[in-house]
Amino acid sequence: MLRLALICIGMMLFPIFTPQTLAQEYQKPSAALQQTINHRTSPTTRLSNDNQWLALLSPISAPSITSLAIPEHKLAGLRIAVEQYLPSRITKRYRQLRLINIQNNQQRVISLPGGHDITELKFSPDSRYLSYVSLTPKGGYLFVYDIAKSQHKRLSDERLNGTISLDYQWANNSSLLARFVIAPDINTVETQVSIAPKTKETSGKNSPQRTYQDLLKTAADKQRFSQLTTSQLARVDLDGKLTNIATPSIITEFSVSPDGQYILTTQLTTPFSTQVKYYDFPTLTEIYKLNGQRITQLHHSQSGESKPQARDSVLPGPRMFHWVQGQAATLAYVEAQDKGDIQQETPLRDSLWLLKAPFTQKAKLIAKTPWRIIDIDWAEDGLALVTQRNSKAQLLRLSSLDTSIGQGSLHTLNERNLRDKYQELGSFPRQYFQGKGQVVRLQQQAQTTGLLHYGQGRRLKAISHF
Repeated sequence: MLRLALICIGMMLFPIFTPQTLAQEYQKPSAALQQTINHRTSPTTRLSNDNQWLALLSPISAPSITSLAIPEHKLAGLRIAVEQYLPSRITKRYRQLRLINIQNNQQRVISLPGGHDITELKFSPDSRYLSYVSLTPKGGYLFVYDIAKSQHKRLSDERLNGTISLDYQWANNSSLLARFVIAPDINTVETQVSIAPKTKETSGKNSPQRTYQDLLKTAADKQRFSQLTTSQLARVDLDGKLTNIATPSIITEFSVSPDGQYILTTQLTTPFSTQVKYYDFPTLTEIYKLNGQRITQLHHSQSGESKPQARDSVLPGPRMFHWVQGQAATLAYVEAQDKGDIQQETPLRDSLWLLKAPFTQKAKLIAKTPWRIIDIDWAEDGLALVTQRNSKAQLLRLSSLDTSIGQGSLHTLNERNLRDKYQELGSFPRQYFQGKGQVVRLQQQAQTTGLLHYGQGRRLKAISHF
């Protein structure tokens, strides 16, 4: 009896919390802390190719609770908002867009359709349109904004597949290239769960591996990964017409040649690994025409499971396929000279190759480098700016290379410690040329040629002449 009385007294002393009372008791931090969290971050800018328009985007400083509460699937290193076919965490999203006419400094605040956040804003090559992805509760949709008419238009009712990336490209002044959802609603697809035992197979070779989060574990995971990431690459015209490029596949990267005639694609192929993330799965690199006709297969890589684990090690074979800026349709790629193993003793690590359209001839060897190539920028007059890394020595090196001369023109412009952020060069100013793409501008002086750069290190200035 005494015990029952104590329980009743305890219930009277402790308040009963209901969802309504919890909502009423939701506490906020101090005004100073709220101001810190909600402060306006620096705007992001985009400059049109004709240097007439400047777009100012106001980033969202912190994600909303609603966006954080969206269910996500963690597959092969990806975190996917399943219902929207989008990444569950989109860091670069914007809520306000302003357009400034650089000639007369007039500003225009652009109201966004539906009040939705946007991302991936780009000017068309002729600077007449702004394109962007509208992030709606149903998914991402591709829009264009006609600057002269001040009108928005959704190019297609088909949702974009942004599970791997929301990137898209202008193919020319009147059409864009993007990945679209082709699968039915993933929640309505019954995943076939295998009842077979889990097995692992060994090749008999030592293959030390790093450990990662969110890897594929089961056959059901692999099926779900394939369903979510498979998309249809298509060209969409400004009038809304869709032209499919190839068959649906897991496209990780695609790019249009500077002259707008060819498309370089990279897609994932099976088998999907349970040991590495998606970007180390086997890949197939191909070239298509803008009308969807397949031209050739360039390379089929192996799985990254077999890649040596030391830093600066890479897979053997060609890698870093990309278009040479400043030329109509020339491919560049890099290939390891040490079978990708950085622990092998060799005076030369990498080689740079060029392959011109129509891609039927043998690729031309341009130069070999003593360190591993990690980036290439293309400047005027066939000049390549090659960044090499030596992780063992903790060094980065920027070199210039005249592709018309080759190996003998490889000249070091800058070398710094990997951790020396103050000496980091940042980015190079570029200029768009119709049919040739974006090239790094050179500063021609009396007897020398200079190169400008800007960033958080030394700001805007010229570096070593060559």
